[in-house]
Amino acid sequence: MRQISEESARSERVEMVDGIKIFSDGAWVLVLPDATEPVFHVYAESASDDESNRLAESYADKIRQLQEA
Repeated sequence: MRQISEESARSERVEMVDGIKIFSDGAWVLVLPDATEPVFHVYAESASDDESNRLAESYADKIRQLQEA
């Protein structure tokens, strides 16, 4: 979570209320840690379904890479 927030804060607007919500070009992605399970939930919204899916998958990939490091 810390690494994602640090990387995102350099280039985009970030809110850290329930998780990390990153805003970019009229879209946003929310990386939310589960309260009871060792998992993250990734939600995204944009003008199109394709863009939302791409954005969510991009952050899911970032999480996987950080877990493997």
